[in-house]
Amino acid sequence: MVPAYSSDGEMQSAQFIPPPGAGKKVNLPGAIAGATFTVGPADGTAYLCEGIGAAWAVWQATGFRAVVCFGWGNVRRVAMSMR
Repeated sequence: MVPAYSSDGEMQSAQFIPPPGAGKKVNLPGAIAGATFTVGPADGTAYLCEGIGAAWAVWQATGFRAVVCFGWGNVRRVAMSMR
């Protein structure tokens, strides 16, 4: 389960990711647009990532913050919000 937070820090939804081959990702009711989840430090350099897998890999490889955007279509909205 990956919580999806709004820009003011409130949980607005969550994404459930099953094991490989066990089904599709499912989001709780609630808007996912603009939602984020951060892996790593809370400040400093940030990498925007489509999903939790990429974010985890970026954080492990760089040590910098990686922000889950919950889909490529949401990256621009998250970038504008963070800017």
